[in-house]
Amino acid sequence: MALLKAFNPHELSAGTVLSVATGREDPLDRILSIVRDNLTAPTPQHVIVSAPRGYGKSFFLRYVQIKLDEIAKAENLPVAMALLPEELPHVKEPETLLAEIRRTFLGQPADTIGVSWVEDDGQAWDEQVARLDAAIDDRFNGRPGLLVAAVENFDLLLKKAFAKQVQATRLRGLLTRRGSRLMLIAASARGAFDRNYDRPLFKAFEEISFEPWSIEQSLAFFRLQRAAARKPALTEVQEAKARAVATFIGGTPRLATLIGEALLEDDPLRAADLLEKLVDELTPYYKERIEVLPSRSQTLLDALLRGGENCSATDLARRVGAPSQPAIAAALDELKKDLVVTGEKAPDSAEVLLRVTDRVFAHYYRKRILSHGLETCPLEALVDLLAVIYSPEEKKREADKFAALGFAREAQVFERLWAADRARSHQAPAESLQNEQASEFDQIMVAWDRVTDKGLHSEGLALLDRALEVVPVDAAKQAMILFNRAWTLGQLGRHDEAIATAREAAAKAAISGNIRRQVRALRIAALSLGQLGRHEEAIATAREAAARAESIADFNQQLHALRTAVWSFGDLGRYEEAVALAREAAAIAARAGDTVGQSEAIEDVAWSLLGLDCRDEAIAAARMAADLVQKTAGEVLSVSMAETILAVRPGFVDVELAHQSYEVLVQEAESRGSGSPELYFDDIASIATTCFGWLRLIATLARHPDVAERIAESTAGLDEPGLAVAQSFLGGDRDTALRMVRHVVPALVQAVEDASDPRLARLWAAVLATSAERIVASVEDHAFLNDVADIFTAQTSVPTRTTALLRASATYHAAGRDPAALARLDPDLATTLKAVFPPKESETKAQRKPRKRRTVKKGKG
Repeated sequence: MALLKAFNPHELSAGTVLSVATGREDPLDRILSIVRDNLTAPTPQHVIVSAPRGYGKSFFLRYVQIKLDEIAKAENLPVAMALLPEELPHVKEPETLLAEIRRTFLGQPADTIGVSWVEDDGQAWDEQVARLDAAIDDRFNGRPGLLVAAVENFDLLLKKAFAKQVQATRLRGLLTRRGSRLMLIAASARGAFDRNYDRPLFKAFEEISFEPWSIEQSLAFFRLQRAAARKPALTEVQEAKARAVATFIGGTPRLATLIGEALLEDDPLRAADLLEKLVDELTPYYKERIEVLPSRSQTLLDALLRGGENCSATDLARRVGAPSQPAIAAALDELKKDLVVTGEKAPDSAEVLLRVTDRVFAHYYRKRILSHGLETCPLEALVDLLAVIYSPEEKKREADKFAALGFAREAQVFERLWAADRARSHQAPAESLQNEQASEFDQIMVAWDRVTDKGLHSEGLALLDRALEVVPVDAAKQAMILFNRAWTLGQLGRHDEAIATAREAAAKAAISGNIRRQVRALRIAALSLGQLGRHEEAIATAREAAARAESIADFNQQLHALRTAVWSFGDLGRYEEAVALAREAAAIAARAGDTVGQSEAIEDVAWSLLGLDCRDEAIAAARMAADLVQKTAGEVLSVSMAETILAVRPGFVDVELAHQSYEVLVQEAESRGSGSPELYFDDIASIATTCFGWLRLIATLARHPDVAERIAESTAGLDEPGLAVAQSFLGGDRDTALRMVRHVVPALVQAVEDASDPRLARLWAAVLATSAERIVASVEDHAFLNDVADIFTAQTSVPTRTTALLRASATYHAAGRDPAALARLDPDLATTLKAVFPPKESETKAQRKPRKRRTVKKGKG
């Protein structure tokens, strides 16, 4: 399934699995005990792992595989585990399952097995049994070893491949034969499948069933998940939220994995979106689950969800009009046996309360059936939880945030929850100062500073409106309030209002004789004009501010006003004027002894020179700016300085500075949630490739899986190593290009294997795959492509499609892009190659990537 592919536990590293494994210690101990017994037992015991979807069966089987591997190595035990793919659509005949077990056990490619066209009379089955036995004997060199084969969705597989009595009888014979060295762990979403006494598999397995996580186990998982991601421990407030989340998800590990972290990180929209996508992905499965239920069991399920869960069997009987509870017992037992419904004892009585076991299934039923045709906000699915985990202030903040983003329905949900809180409590929080004699105006200003420092700009705006009521005739204070109000409006993206308010503030400041505040207000107006694309007005306003600052010898404000004009010149593409004005600003800062301001103005020079394609001069300017900062005691690289250095892409001389710059962006993103490491990933990836510094880059991001996730989701620049390799080759330096490949590929493969977090593994795997695609899309030399393919192939864990694409491209170009050669390739690969290099037609010119825009931080002054 597309959504869950990223969460496929079979692909998780051992470190990741061990770091977050939660709540399945008893089932693990039981299986390990059975494995040890099976090593010497005359007939092995087989196991069914039964639980609804989303309870972590796939993760658990990967967990078992890792633990068995550890035990085999530590104790020199002759045991191995073959974990088959979760989906086996090709297994429609019994012998194909045995072939797939053998293939997985030996690590052979997919094309080493075939499928049967005609029904087997028993000969093919016997042949595959013999081949599997031989493979086990060969692996363990004649020792009495044990192969543990784990097969998911075995309940469905039985219906496809072992539906006939004779087929199921052969399977039982294999499982129960004396001296067998094969143990089967079969996962099932529908409970035990060996309970029918008239079927051949009756009582052939021991069942190990999963219970939903307890609240404490869910909390333990959240803590482990954060520790694995190197995030701070849960605060007291987050612990309380986590407990509410744990209650909401009903002990379903899949929900804990998908939406738990989003809710704890105050991202309810992402949590709701993930839940909605998960429901969409599982709809076919849930439809089939309902359809196979007996009619009366379907009726009970509908009544349970339609009338509200956590009801007793007596209440449920009443809902469907049954004469008594015993009348619904058989239909209810079907729901329980199929793990659709579960019951838990009420905390205050002996009564058992019923609920749907799979919480995603419950959301599916409400969304697809009970709320069909109603256009509801995605957050409505989480509304009961949101009411608990957000404070009134947080609800108001979320409402304002969504309103500012244009998400009216989402804003209304939080407004409704906030209003409900207000109705319950009319106590308005009062801002206080240590100095109880301070005026109301001073209290409001301190409160504004506090809330805006927290990013609560809507609350800040309300405070300033109150302040205007307090001081209706004081021009100096009005100028101060209006200036702060203009800045706050700008932070909210309300730039038209910000411009008008800033101009009013400038006028009030002029009346009260405060030229410095007038200058700052004009600069706020210029910044908002620039944000609206009104750059000519922005330049004029910024120049006016600079002139007034010069008149009172305020060189700092003059510098900032000129830099504001520089940015608008750059956005207009008037880079010569931008360079000249930035150099003027740098000179002013130098005369004033403002080293930091001088370095910032020189940054502007570097960016503007990039716009003129004067790369060498831009690099020189960036170096000068960095030298100024680093020579100033106590100063470190700023975010904007780091962005400038990366944008100019310095060569070998400044590779250390480039890595330091990227580390600044990563730290800023991790600690404050700001910065754009994803936007500059292509720059550092190019530098790491051309300067052979991938180990440094991998180490930098290994500590920051959240940032790695942002980079992977942005997709920008993931193919940069491939682009650097292609450019080197096309520039005539084949040897260096191949050196780059030999450096990058092993580093990325090792990074995937060593990743302590799946987000890191996904990033490095994506860089590897897209880089190969970029080489294929850029190079036509078949010999070079084959050399590159050899390097990729030497790494055994590189995905087959990646190496196949490189080989196919080499074959295609070796044949002169002959359509006949294309027709003989894998259809998907042929489609890719045809789109890039049409048969016997010229290559389309690559478009130049758009130029980055730097981050402009607007402080309060």
